[in-house]
Amino acid sequence: MRSNRINYIAVGLFVVIVVAAFVAFFAVLSGSTTPRETYFTEYDNVGGVRAGTAVQFQGYRIGEVTAIEPRKRAGRIRFRVEMALERDFPIPRDSTATIATSSLLGGVNIQIRGGDAGETLPPGARIEPGASADLFTAVSNVASQINQLSAGGLEPLLSRVRGAARALSTATEGNAPRIAENLKTATRALAEDGPAIARELRALSRRMNREMLDAETSGDVTRGLDDLAAASEKLNADVLSGENRERIRRSLANLRTFSARFTTLASELRATQAELNTLATNLNDQVEANGDAVRSSVRDLQHTLDTIARHIDAITNNLEGTSRNMNEFTRQIRRDPSLLLRGREGPGAER
Repeated sequence: MRSNRINYIAVGLFVVIVVAAFVAFFAVLSGSTTPRETYFTEYDNVGGVRAGTAVQFQGYRIGEVTAIEPRKRAGRIRFRVEMALERDFPIPRDSTATIATSSLLGGVNIQIRGGDAGETLPPGARIEPGASADLFTAVSNVASQINQLSAGGLEPLLSRVRGAARALSTATEGNAPRIAENLKTATRALAEDGPAIARELRALSRRMNREMLDAETSGDVTRGLDDLAAASEKLNADVLSGENRERIRRSLANLRTFSARFTTLASELRATQAELNTLATNLNDQVEANGDAVRSSVRDLQHTLDTIARHIDAITNNLEGTSRNMNEFTRQIRRDPSLLLRGREGPGAER
């Protein structure tokens, strides 16, 4: 009886030691034994990020995501991502946290890019979110903007053009022969009556010249010119006074300043357009450069799945045999726990 009790105690101590060793091993492996401090950041989209996602600083792992909490602010939903990072790790104040992937088929992680500030963030501070560095996200955003432009601008314009073309075709479908006949008639009449019209116009011009240059008309013209000169002098005296001239000068100066600023703005807009064109070209180059790698990765994944599908029966049989052996082993241990210490006698042992 005493021997059985000692065996039970030994088996219990052995199980406790094994469990403690496993707990310690997984704690060291996950890094949870390192002292941590909490920081947070905010994103509009946290696709692929979950609790346990790695957090890296310039490629070096310093912690992991502990919680994600959606919050509504100003009519928008943003996600607060809390991170447990190594204690006393220096994170510059102007650092940014970006959702990125380590490779084309790699998992998502949060990359903290260090800034140039001399001061560091205190524990519990907010790390500024950065723009996504995921190639597929960038390409998806560009495609979404192109789709929005097509749906909001090009398609309505094309619809209006098609409608105008249909209306014009409908309007001229039955009247086209009549319109052509009217044009021919008008052209023929103009060709026949053109010389007579020209002669009448020359005669009218000569009569107007004679009437304008007679004595009475000449005096009227002279008085009209005198009145125009007097009005001009009055305009100079009343409108173009010293104060008004100063205002006009200021207005012209403001107009020149506006013109110079508008020229600068036009130059900046042209530079921005050039940068956007360069960005679009770079995105196209990246997509074309990574196309072969994506196709190769998909082929490798398909080959792996095919291999697993071919050997799934053997794998299942091995797992089933292993499960039966484990069940038999646990059944024998429950029946006689002392087998863990003294083993089992062979069939040829002495009784």
